[in-house]
Amino acid sequence: MTSKTRRQLRRAIGLVTICCWLHSLTNNVAHALSGTGLSFLDRVRLTMNLSEQGTSNITAAEEACLQWDDILRFEERNELSESAILLCFELHAACLVRVGDDDRALMVLDEALEFSQQHQLDNFMHRLHLQKAKSLQRLLRYPEAYHEFRITEKGEGILGAVTCALRQGNLSAANEIMKCPSSFLEVSALKDAINHFSGRGDDLQSLRSSSNSSLLCRWLLCVALGLHQKDSSSVGHMISKNDLPLFDFLDFCAVNTGPFDDPMLLHVDDKVMLHRMLTSTPNVAEETRAFWPQGWIISSSGSEVNSFGVFADDPTSLFILKRRAGYGSHGNLIAKGSSDVQKKVASFVKDEEQILVQRMVENPFLLSGGFKFSLRIYVAMIGDGIFLSDVGLVKIAAEPVTAEVINARSHMTNSGRERFMRQETLEYLKDQLSQRESGSWDALFSALREATRQVFVIYKNMFAVSAMDHEMSSTRKMVSKMMVPKILGLDFVVDDSLRPWLVEVNRFPGLEPRDQEQDAQVKRTIVRDAWQLAVSRCFENPSVVDWLANDLRNFSSDLPKCNSFTEVALEVADNNMSFNLGG
Repeated sequence: MTSKTRRQLRRAIGLVTICCWLHSLTNNVAHALSGTGLSFLDRVRLTMNLSEQGTSNITAAEEACLQWDDILRFEERNELSESAILLCFELHAACLVRVGDDDRALMVLDEALEFSQQHQLDNFMHRLHLQKAKSLQRLLRYPEAYHEFRITEKGEGILGAVTCALRQGNLSAANEIMKCPSSFLEVSALKDAINHFSGRGDDLQSLRSSSNSSLLCRWLLCVALGLHQKDSSSVGHMISKNDLPLFDFLDFCAVNTGPFDDPMLLHVDDKVMLHRMLTSTPNVAEETRAFWPQGWIISSSGSEVNSFGVFADDPTSLFILKRRAGYGSHGNLIAKGSSDVQKKVASFVKDEEQILVQRMVENPFLLSGGFKFSLRIYVAMIGDGIFLSDVGLVKIAAEPVTAEVINARSHMTNSGRERFMRQETLEYLKDQLSQRESGSWDALFSALREATRQVFVIYKNMFAVSAMDHEMSSTRKMVSKMMVPKILGLDFVVDDSLRPWLVEVNRFPGLEPRDQEQDAQVKRTIVRDAWQLAVSRCFENPSVVDWLANDLRNFSSDLPKCNSFTEVALEVADNNMSFNLGG
């Protein structure tokens, strides 16, 4: 959950508090809710408290979801004003988003929209449509999200619609939505940028005006003016002003979720598409079997789309069911044995949905105390270049693995699942490996690098030879010229023979620091190094963007000076390759 979302959630909580005339909040929420004699308004107050705690505590968010389910079904809710009821709907949806259940959040928001229409509360419609659009966007349902953003017809909605259009590779739709009248300066700025980098115009006035308040706009203006060093003096003049505001770390993080990344990244972000990409032809599958776990694509009927009939008979084998757009590991479910898989598919898979069922890595390498872990390895895409960092995170499960109980907290290692989940830097893993008699960090990192190389060889080759319409091709060329650094997170599980297995690619890895210093240090390093790389590849004379170097130093002065990224060499596409990506 972003800091902006947290602020919105807290604002909504404050509004409900005023509407209900509720006062002090109790700390012992769980105990109070389990007791008796609470009035309806007391339950609302306590559930609001849980909702606020849920921004940083997944357990509180889960409990709040249960409480809102009850509260919003009671007739007593009429004790609240109509506007307070709608705000409770919003809090319920926000908590569902926090626990990774955007599907249910959409149902709650649809109910809120219907309530709003019935009671003619038009002032809520804009915010509800925005929330719905963002849930659809997180579920990778970009056409529907585009439609919801368009309904709002306001600045943030227009920007959201532009983002969804570009993520579909639809440059024409992005241009169409930006024709809507808007007082939002950033809309005009992005229009200038799109026109310039797609070769349809050179009017950069709005982009220049927005560069004082938007890091993305200032970067695009610098690239536009300094491209090929044709006008480096103009860049230098622009950034020599003493009154330019500084951009902080969160501004740099926010660019990573902006509209200008390769739209074909959907094929790594969507788990079903990623599986198809890595197993689409025999010659590709042969290479990926070294690092990609065996998997099957299952439809809503439970029938196989891909070789499901060859599940192992071993009833002790563990499998993981993955929704194609799940995030934070909340869209995943663990099953033991093929019969358990088939039973859980029936309740897990929604109508007309496809999921990925994957064999979990057998004999995982466990850390001291028997804890499972995953590695978050970072990749930067800058123009046509792919770069791998040797700085990353060791994400440790909340509980040790036991043979007797299959516990998600022993197998899921995403830090978004827990309020305090232990994370370490890669140096910690190096120390753990030094205590082993066989294997080394150098060998493991070499295998990680090779797996990463293979993924992006396939990615680059697939779209070099695939039939691509003009819109998609034009969008990709435009984005590449912008040289906006794109940070991806690749998650690996390591088995006991120190063989890394790729389990997920994150198009939008969380870059906001969590509670632990190790997490913040790694993320500050990754963001700084990715942007420094972009500068070195875009400008022959980096001094024209000294403002950027100064901003980066503000949050990274205590970090090592050397850049953690090195380029990954990729082969030229083989025209004999053929891919069957399916639906």
